[in-house]
Amino acid sequence: MPWRVAPVPVPAPLRSIEVAFDYRFPIDALVRQMKFRRRWPLARTLAVAASGEVHEYLLSFDVMLAVPLHWQRGIARGFNPASELAFALSRVSGVACEVDALRRTRATRAQTTLGGSERRSNVAGA
Repeated sequence: MPWRVAPVPVPAPLRSIEVAFDYRFPIDALVRQMKFRRRWPLARTLAVAASGEVHEYLLSFDVMLAVPLHWQRGIARGFNPASELAFALSRVSGVACEVDALRRTRATRAQTTLGGSERRSNVAGA
């Protein structure tokens, strides 16, 4: 599963969006376990796997940013899966991690039951 540029439009001021894995088995199962069954230690497993695929590429990053949860969802979930994964990837790669650099400005519906265009609309401006 090679590192690749995601084939999605990239909003300014970003130049590209990078993904480490296709979201399919076993990655999708691990992510769901981490997010919905509160198995946040799986973030380290995912980070080690991603780092092994792209370690040299990661070293070109200045900083990693975690996509924030809305504060209400953060309270309900008890942790932010994106932050846990960013922290874990930072530890295994040595690249700095900023989890408070972005702020979610509005709550959004859960993405799990939405299709691609609905997902993009759901998070637009969030």
